[in-house]
Amino acid sequence: MENSLIQSQEAVIDLDYCSTVEELMEVGPEKLKESLAAWGLQTGGTLQQ
Repeated sequence: MENSLIQSQEAVIDLDYCSTVEELMEVGPEKLKESLAAWGLQTGGTLQQ
């Protein structure tokens, strides 16, 4: 369980460091998808969406 929590925390993007859409896009689609899932948000669509 603890390992799962650590992985979940690592997946979340710190939005304090991303002030533009371009900065979020630089993170890449997989990392963004992991962060959205960690927050319980939808993960479908393209990176631009």
